[in-house]
Amino acid sequence: NPYDSVVQGRLLRALVASGDDDAVRAHLESTLARRPGDVDAQVNAGVLARRQGRGVDAERHWIAALALDPRLTLVQLYLAELLDEQGRAADAARHYRAYLEQVVASTSGRQPDPATIVPVVLKFGDALARSGQPAAARTQFELAAAVAKRTGLADLETAAFVDAQGRQVGTHQCGPITHGAALQCG
Repeated sequence: NPYDSVVQGRLLRALVASGDDDAVRAHLESTLARRPGDVDAQVNAGVLARRQGRGVDAERHWIAALALDPRLTLVQLYLAELLDEQGRAADAARHYRAYLEQVVASTSGRQPDPATIVPVVLKFGDALARSGQPAAARTQFELAAAVAKRTGLADLETAAFVDAQGRQVGTHQCGPITHGAALQCG
């Protein structure tokens, strides 16, 4: 039944598990043709498009998903990173900001995990610097350094540039950050 979301969800999981990206894409396109307001299908179609190197399609799907539900925190980050890679720093900065604001708002008084947040704050700072906002970028770099120092991250460069899976996530435009060093940017 193409209108039974439980059945369709199971089918999608089976197709993903099979590794047949073409079948997954066809399924998602069919789902979206019937139900363009299906947020999960929009997000999943964006993830698949990104994985297949179809950045324009990923952007289109994620923008559609955010139009349906702007509280999709991770989609804000996915879109920010995609736009950043495309050299669209000002657009990326808006989505990094939205992601960070949503993370802070969703923690209900608890501090977000610094090992997760510091790299995003640095990416946000990079995007601000590349979009001609060096003072705002400096503020983000200083914030990242302060959070890392306050939370006891022993090696700020390692903590700031390695994600939870141990992957290198990049460097920022203003050079290396060290404890107590003044950040120079712009």
